[in-house]
Amino acid sequence: MKDLLKFEFRKLLKQRSFYVCLIIAVAGVFLAALLEKLSTKIFEVEIDGESILPELSFNAFFLSAARAGNFSILAAVFIGIVANEDFERRTIKNVYAKGYSRTQVYFSKLIYCVTCTTIIFFACACSAALFGAIFIGTTDFEIKVIWLMLSQYVAALAEITFYFLLASMFKRIAPTIAIGIVGTGIISLVLGLISLALNINGFSLPEYWFSTFLSSLSELNVKTERIVTCLIASAAYIAAFTGLGLLCNRKNEV
Repeated sequence: MKDLLKFEFRKLLKQRSFYVCLIIAVAGVFLAALLEKLSTKIFEVEIDGESILPELSFNAFFLSAARAGNFSILAAVFIGIVANEDFERRTIKNVYAKGYSRTQVYFSKLIYCVTCTTIIFFACACSAALFGAIFIGTTDFEIKVIWLMLSQYVAALAEITFYFLLASMFKRIAPTIAIGIVGTGIISLVLGLISLALNINGFSLPEYWFSTFLSSLSELNVKTERIVTCLIASAAYIAAFTGLGLLCNRKNEV
């Protein structure tokens, strides 16, 4: 297993898709911060001869890091490429020929994908902190946003394991990326329609679907109950997606 992990991580030096995703994520956060700053000039108003600028919030911008950096889309694209390239090129047979089991290959690829997408996630967070401090300022900074960002990471892990589940099911780059990007939104829409049909007061199925967690945890005033729900449900999704992915990996032919 150790040698297999070394083999996977050696690819990182030549993994152009990783560096492209990383650059796009950081660039996205930079542009979002710049537009946030420019918006104050656009919406500047003058009252009694005095210019009034809209208030900007470092906390709000920091918590929007994953959205600004297009993390969900980039994670789906990166995992779709990396987790499936050996299968599409049929080079995975060479790995199995060395005596590695399907389980070892599955977890080595999962660990590699989780590690790389974790770097992309925290690159978004660090970029938001840096560019937010430069363009917005940190006068309203609260330590609470750090804990919310860490909670977002747990929700991001649920997304990551879902994309890896898709990769384990299809073993193809295109369907993994397409369903990863579009499928979660369609499921949220369907769950929303079911909730409307059920018409149960105070209950909404989409709130328990993992793709809504990052959005909920991006709100500074999110309730503690919602944070707990997101964390517990994310942990359950991570375990379920990982287990289902392993099952698919064992069943699928190479």
